Amino acid sequence: MSHVPGTIIRFTYVSEHSEGDRFKEVMVLHPLWMGKLHGLDMRRMTEAERTVLEAIFDPDADRSRPHRLPLVNDILRRMDPLQEAKNPVTFYARMVKPFLRTAGDVYRTYFPTRMLGVVTVKHSGMHGQIRDQKSLFKAPLFKKV
Repeated sequence: MSHVPGTIIRFTYVSEHSEGDRFKEVMVLHPLWMGKLHGLDMRRMTEAERTVLEAIFDPDADRSRPHRLPLVNDILRRMDPLQEAKNPVTFYARMVKPFLRTAGDVYRTYFPTRMLGVVTVKHSGMHGQIRDQKSLFKAPLFKKV
């Protein structure tokens, strides 16, 4: 799977738990971080939140002109989301979570082998290589008792 941060994809997710909706729409934060795809569940966000995220990652955006949404201009002035997204956990904590107004958390991880029928809905403006970050530890830090 070669999706870059900011790409919006749809897929069917086969999980061990039969709870919840199997049909997912996700904005990719990292295609393979610690063996999982990390992303934002777009169905758990309001339309306004989706619009801001899509504007930040818009590949056709003219960055020389201000955006119609002040929040987008503020985010782009303070940081480069395309560079920040290379570490999905930091990106979510610094950029996404502060402006979300929805109840609950939209950050999700998915095993790529359980994702079926992946379709790209919208491409991203992100360019460059994304590396898989391996765990610093070979064994778990804590053992289950």
